[in-house]
Amino acid sequence: MWWELEKKMCKRIDKQISASSANKKLVQGFSLTEVLMAVGVLSIGIMLVATMFPAALYLTTVASEKTMAAIVADQAFAKMQLYGYVPQAADGDGFVRYKFRMVDDEHKMDPNEFIYLVEGSGQPQYSWEALCRKLNSDVNDMRYSVKLFVSRKTAPNLKYIRDFAEPNRSDWPLPIVAETEYQGQNRLKMKYGQGKYLNPPPSTTIVDYNSGRLFRIVSREAGDIVILDRNWDRDINHPDEIWYVPSAVDPVDINEPFGNNPDIEVFQRIIDFKRN
Repeated sequence: MWWELEKKMCKRIDKQISASSANKKLVQGFSLTEVLMAVGVLSIGIMLVATMFPAALYLTTVASEKTMAAIVADQAFAKMQLYGYVPQAADGDGFVRYKFRMVDDEHKMDPNEFIYLVEGSGQPQYSWEALCRKLNSDVNDMRYSVKLFVSRKTAPNLKYIRDFAEPNRSDWPLPIVAETEYQGQNRLKMKYGQGKYLNPPPSTTIVDYNSGRLFRIVSREAGDIVILDRNWDRDINHPDEIWYVPSAVDPVDINEPFGNNPDIEVFQRIIDFKRN
């Protein structure tokens, strides 16, 4: 009888030992190797996520500027139809700057109509300038092809080239005419004009002075060569001139650009000014 009792006691002790061993396994921690591996994997993940923030911020900024440019362009086209257009001697030969119809000093377009105030910014940031060319020589046909440049002033005190022959500087970005040399296919060489030329940076939109086609500069090479997004349409009877918005002028050296590229977008539309 006593041996049966001893046998039961031994079984009970074995169960307690097994339960104690199981509990020890449950509370067992991670080894140093496991911790280091986990930290390494987590660090790689954090670095990958961190690299996405600059790109996301850039794309958000570009999207915001494109949206604002579309709003400014819609208002600019409406203002052009409202104020009308003054025909110029160069109409039909190429694109010329938009000149609004001025009745008298009391009924003229306020220069501030060319700028756009962003609410909450405290100062105007966006501006526009239009180029116009008559579609045909019919004096009764007042339809014009309009290229509208929307730009952004990146700092309050910057100055911009108004014209190569004009010593005064503009407070706002303006499209200017520049000469180029055709280098084949989608390559143009920028020609310096009296030492006052500023090379357009990549992403700048340019307008062919003769055809009015839009091109975008995708890169630059040594020797003042710019690479376009598609082949250039050369007209051997006309010089290869372009319209584009240059960067701000460096306060010290006018041959050097200063600040970010002000060009945002160029919009196109045909406007019939006869309705005004």
